[in-house]
Amino acid sequence: MPSPTTLPPLTPREYFNFLQAKLGKTYITKKFNVGERAVERWTADEKYVGEESVRKNPIEKIEETLRDLMERGYATEAQAMVARWARLVGCEVVDCEAVTPDRQDLPSECLDDYPPLTAMHQAINERKPIELVRFLAHEAKREIDETVALYGMKEVKIA
Repeated sequence: MPSPTTLPPLTPREYFNFLQAKLGKTYITKKFNVGERAVERWTADEKYVGEESVRKNPIEKIEETLRDLMERGYATEAQAMVARWARLVGCEVVDCEAVTPDRQDLPSECLDDYPPLTAMHQAINERKPIELVRFLAHEAKREIDETVALYGMKEVKIA
C-alpha cells in the first residue's frame, strides 16, 4: 500500500464514494440522517448526471463555509476548525504562506514573542482546554517564526 503522502488528494465526492464502498450506504444515511437518494446525489459524478441531480455533500458545504469565513476576514477561526480536524487524524496544520515580520527592528520583534507565550503559559496554569492551549501555542510559534525571519533578513553576522 502506498504511503498516505503519495496518494492524490481525494475530492469530496471521491471521499463519499470511498465511505460508501468501505462503510456502506446505510452507515452514511444513518450518520448524516439522510435518505439513500441524498447519498447518490453526493457521490454522483457531475460529468454523467444532470446538474439538477447533483447536490453538494457536507464536505463541499463545509469547504464553502470555510471560504466564506476567509473572505470575511475570519481566517483564524477557519484555521482553528481545520486544525481541530487535522488533530483527529494525527496531523498538524502549518501555514502555507511565508512568515512576514510585523516589526522593523529586531528588539521590537523579539518583544512581540512574549504576549502569546505568556498567554499560553497562563492557559496551562489555569488548566484551560487543550484546544485553547494548542491554539495559543500556534500563535506563539508564529510570533517566534516572525522573529527568526527578521533575524535572517537583517543578515546578522555571528563572530
